[in-house]
Amino acid sequence: MTITKEIFNQIKPGEIFRVVTTRFQNFHEPMEETLTFVCVKAKGDGIDWAIYAKRAGTYAEDIARYGDKLTSEANIRSICPCDDEVFQLYRL
Repeated sequence: MTITKEIFNQIKPGEIFRVVTTRFQNFHEPMEETLTFVCVKAKGDGIDWAIYAKRAGTYAEDIARYGDKLTSEANIRSICPCDDEVFQLYRL
C-alpha cells in the first residue's frame, strides 16, 4: 500500500505505522543478517516522519527511539512506499 497524504493525516503523532523485518546482504555472513525497520510519525505536531532500523528481535518502540535513521531515498521508498507529497515530509 502506498502512503498518501490522506492516509498520513490519519496517523496519530508518535504512532508507529509500519514495521518491516527483512534479511540483507552482509559481507561476512551473506543473507544471515536480519534488520527491523520502523516507520514512525513525529510526536507533538506530527508534521513529519522517519524510518529507523535495528537488528531484528528489538522491540519496535525501542527501534523508534534508538535506531539508526534511514537517509537514502531508495531505501526509504523501498521500506515505506509513499507518494511524493509524503516523501517530502520525511525528516532527514
